Amino acid sequence: MQTLKDLRAKIQALETERARLMVEVESLRKAAESRVTTLEGEVGQMREEAKSLRELLGNSSKEIVSSSDVQKTQVLPSSS
Repeated sequence: MQTLKDLRAKIQALETERARLMVEVESLRKAAESRVTTLEGEVGQMREEAKSLRELLGNSSKEIVSSSDVQKTQVLPSSS
């Protein structure tokens, strides 16, 4: 009978540990989901910044080419 009591105690300890681990896993899952949401927002913001910079640089490049054409002091190669 001592062995049966030991097995029951071990089973109870394992069930308690399992419950604790399940709570910990759920907590980690929620933290990971929160981090994913944050990172997705940051990526979106970076994409918007990159788009704005491309537009700004595109307009700046056109302005440089236009002013060079007007002055006829320097010939810029085309960017094709």
